[in-house]
Amino acid sequence: MSYSVALSEHPDPGVATGEAVGQILETFSTPPDVVLLWVTEPFAAHLKSIADTVQQLLKTPCLMGVVAETVLANHQEVSGTPAVLLWAGHTETARPFSLHPGDLLPESQHDGDALLLFYDTDFPNMADLLDDHPSYDWITGGSSSAQQCSLILNGQLQTSGAVGLIFPSGSVNIPRLTTACRPIGEPFIITQRNGDLIELLGGQPAMERLNAARGSLSEKDQTLLRRRLFIGQVERENKSDFQAGDFLIQPVIGQQQNTGAVAIAHSIETGATVQFQISDPEVAIQQTEEKYRHWEADSLLCFVSKHRGNDLFDEEGKEAELLLEALDFPTIAGMYCTSEIGITATFGALHYCSTSTLLFSALE
Repeated sequence: MSYSVALSEHPDPGVATGEAVGQILETFSTPPDVVLLWVTEPFAAHLKSIADTVQQLLKTPCLMGVVAETVLANHQEVSGTPAVLLWAGHTETARPFSLHPGDLLPESQHDGDALLLFYDTDFPNMADLLDDHPSYDWITGGSSSAQQCSLILNGQLQTSGAVGLIFPSGSVNIPRLTTACRPIGEPFIITQRNGDLIELLGGQPAMERLNAARGSLSEKDQTLLRRRLFIGQVERENKSDFQAGDFLIQPVIGQQQNTGAVAIAHSIETGATVQFQISDPEVAIQQTEEKYRHWEADSLLCFVSKHRGNDLFDEEGKEAELLLEALDFPTIAGMYCTSEIGITATFGALHYCSTSTLLFSALE
């Protein structure tokens, strides 16, 4: 077997580590090229000791890990209780790197190189870093939604920044991205902004445009709107009709009643076309069925928005269930994220309310 996932929920970190490593050793006769490690917040203080033990016992040349609020392992989700989650793979040798504020992403050395990132939610200018590197074949990853960031890469602990792996050309890896958002109201061009504040949409205050969209909603959509409001930037301006999946989504994080402006997570340039969005579980289900319908995979890494999960589906484990059924039950490992990195019309970018995945040994 080329890929394996192991999960232990034992409350003792040493025992949990041993159980997870034992599960990997049962399926691997040679050391894996890469091991990814997630520990939940109750084990945050033990991240380095767990990582060092895992790397020593599995004899892997490359281990990357992070503390996560919620982890996913096949059909299970674990949040708030102790857990050690491992993903191990024969992927060819990956090149590790770390980033600190002010650093740039490393340059791609070969055509077809691919990037996987774990990063701090507060890492500055991540969106700009992604825009500057279209040379990678794909890029994916996510920021932990844990209260305090802890990252580790080959024994080196970080409490900020990012850690990453560059996979060489030839690795059979396919990225996919699904959204749970759909547009409401009408699309408008941003005609005035101030930093992360959108002041005017199509020459009118953004709040007026939002109120007009709200007034046209059904009772069901009004309920969805009360859960969370998003805004989407159109990816392909040459389209005339925009649907779910045509936008780069981010949350609306505030409103200014005196100016009629709305605040967003990351600034969008004046002249861009945007549309308000609501998250809808039916959209998430439809997107998953459409994006994975013709694919099979041996294993899957997934980075799921914290705005999905129980908050979206009102039931635990639905996200993993959708992926398992769509891909004929591969092994799955991942975490819930504050933001996700996934493919766009042009290149990798930050997303919200999405699920970004990486398929290994994928066949269409």
